[in-house]
Amino acid sequence: MLGRDDPGSPALSARDRGFVTDLVYGTERMRRACDHLVDRFLSSDPPAEARRVLRLGAYQLAFRPDLPDYAVVASTVSAAPKRFRGLTNAVLRRVASAPVEFPDEATRLSYPDWILDRLGVDLGEVDATDADGQPAPQANPYGQPAGGGYPQAQPGFGAPQQRPLLPPPPRPPRWR
Repeated sequence: MLGRDDPGSPALSARDRGFVTDLVYGTERMRRACDHLVDRFLSSDPPAEARRVLRLGAYQLAFRPDLPDYAVVASTVSAAPKRFRGLTNAVLRRVASAPVEFPDEATRLSYPDWILDRLGVDLGEVDATDADGQPAPQANPYGQPAGGGYPQAQPGFGAPQQRPLLPPPPRPPRWR
C-alpha cells in the first residue's frame, strides 16, 4: 500500500510499512466484524470519519494479539479527529472489555451472506466455514499474515485468558 518511491509517503521502515498496510487491509477485510464489535456500543450511526477510526481500533483489538489493549485505545484516540476523541475512547474501551458473540458466521468471518450461503451449498455446512481444514497461519513480525491467511483472533479478547474468544477465520477455498 505504501510505496517507497511515493513522493508524499513518509520515510517508513519496511516493518512500519508492513504494519500500516496490515492495519488498512485488515480493517477493510474484517469490516463487517469490526462494525459489529463497535455497533453494540453506539446508540446511533456515527459520522463516516468516526466510523473509520472506530473500525481501525476494533480491528487492532480483536485481530492483532501482539498489540496491548491500552496501547491500541490510546493510539487510536490520539489519531481520531478532536471532536470524536471522547466517543472513540468510550467505545473502544467497551469493545476491549466486553465479551463478543457474533449473530452469525457471516458476520464473524466478515463474508457477505451470499458467499457463505454459496459455500454451504457447494461444500456443505461444516466445510463452508473450514474450507481447507487447515488452521490459519500466524502473522509474521511485519504484521502481514504468513502464507496469505487471515490474522488470528486475540486470545482472551473480552473473555478469560483460558479460551480464545474469536476462532480464526478460515482460509478461502482453493478454486480449481
